[in-house]
Amino acid sequence: MTGYALLDCGNERRLERFGDVVVDRPAPAARFAPGLDRNEWDKADLVFSRDGGWQGDAPEDWQVGIGAITMRLRPANGGQVGVFPEHDAVADGVITRLGEALPRANILNLFAHTGLATLRLAAAGASSIVHVDAAPAAVRTAKENAVLSGLDAAPVRWLVDDARGFMLRDARRGRVYDAILADPPAYGRAGKREWKLERDLPLLFADAIPLTAPGGLFCLTLHSEGWDGNRLLGILAEFPEWHETEVEALRLSATESGRELPAGWALWARKR
Repeated sequence: MTGYALLDCGNERRLERFGDVVVDRPAPAARFAPGLDRNEWDKADLVFSRDGGWQGDAPEDWQVGIGAITMRLRPANGGQVGVFPEHDAVADGVITRLGEALPRANILNLFAHTGLATLRLAAAGASSIVHVDAAPAAVRTAKENAVLSGLDAAPVRWLVDDARGFMLRDARRGRVYDAILADPPAYGRAGKREWKLERDLPLLFADAIPLTAPGGLFCLTLHSEGWDGNRLLGILAEFPEWHETEVEALRLSATESGRELPAGWALWARKR
């Protein structure tokens, strides 16, 4: 990821470089001391806190290259900037697992945010991708990123929709996918529909079954507190349609300090 680097993390914060902009923002999982001294952290161009919002002098938006993909970044109210760096490694995992089947693969990407994984898969040659997110602003930015990356003609359907509602309708239409990705938040709302991870995750596993081709790949990533690989496997075990399951802890390595930032979990499974 040439345009991104985690520089350091600790004291429940993360210091990152996105292109030429250095950002200091919360990281609840970084419950340890940082590796760099305070002087290095004070060089941040942008600092976000829950109470004070964004502080600093940086452009309202800027671009960063993640491999061959160009992403437009903007500081958002919740402390996000428009890209989740761990999605790059997840896209690598999908590309590796699909292997020679990728050029024939139909892929569904749910809770797809601003499109890093979608565009990585499109650039790698996926046959078709359906990109679904309930936030219109996220889908608009994903389309902008496609243009910036020279992938505006890629076979991607960009949809503003509720993930579970879309899945249920697509199942009734008889659609199946060779791979499904999902990166759900702890909480979300789309119109009258409400998403709660604690309540709805088992339903997501169930909804994906009729949509996945035999032998197809399912990839779930989570970044919410209170979840780990064993808990995910325990829920998935309730659905015998899934097998070849594995989990991995997602981590980002700090280039300057050597610290490692826990970045959630990835669950992989195949449809019988």
